[in-house]
Amino acid sequence: MKLKVLIGALVFLIVVNLATLGSYLYYRMTPQPDFPPEFIPGAPGSPQEHFHRPPRLKPEQAKQMRQLFNQLRSETETLQQDLSKSEEALFDLLQQESAPDTIERKLEEVAHLRLEISRRALGKLIEAKQFLSPEEQRIFFQFIIQSRPGLKGRRAGFPGREGHPPEMMREAPIERPHR
Repeated sequence: MKLKVLIGALVFLIVVNLATLGSYLYYRMTPQPDFPPEFIPGAPGSPQEHFHRPPRLKPEQAKQMRQLFNQLRSETETLQQDLSKSEEALFDLLQQESAPDTIERKLEEVAHLRLEISRRALGKLIEAKQFLSPEEQRIFFQFIIQSRPGLKGRRAGFPGREGHPPEMMREAPIERPHR
């Protein structure tokens, strides 16, 4: 009798272990959805995307926008490098026992470089206004404002950095007649 109870308990524990192991493996092998989903207003996949999608540019407009961004990137490349070096030097000064005047001068240098980069970017935005319609301008400038880092609840950074142009800069698909 004791042997039957012992064998029954052993079989029960083996079944529980196999069920636990099976559940664990099933959970690890199946793709799990990312929770909670982060919806950024107007971003691909967000609920608002279905209601309002920015118009795509005509091919020549998209080409002009890409040229403007490439020009801006090449014009500001050395400024960006100088800015990075100045910011590193500023942080080094802050970590050392430096005079406040030295820190203040370095801070002014950083501010001057940022201002120069902003001026050049503004010049390119003014150039973009020449070939964008008022509605496209409004959407584009709204996109730039929403892309600024540090705005709560908004996307940080500029999507064009990773080589993916913003939605608006993509060329409109070519419409082909149905057969």
